Amino acid sequence: MLPFMVSGDWLNSYASLEGLGRALGGLSRRVAAGADMAGAEQVLAAHTAEFSDEFERFLPSIMDHLRSGA
Repeated sequence: MLPFMVSGDWLNSYASLEGLGRALGGLSRRVAAGADMAGAEQVLAAHTAEFSDEFERFLPSIMDHLRSGA
């Protein structure tokens, strides 16, 4: 799978909503009960501010944990 990921530049494509949409659409066709994934990038777009706020609250805890060496 790695050669396909590299040639298709998958990781960089995940940086955009369009790239996420393509990835989720592909998964929705290949994974059992994956239909709910198709279009999920639109949920992300609609709730970006909430996800960002939650991440900003969560990140300090992660940083503290990493600094503690745990």
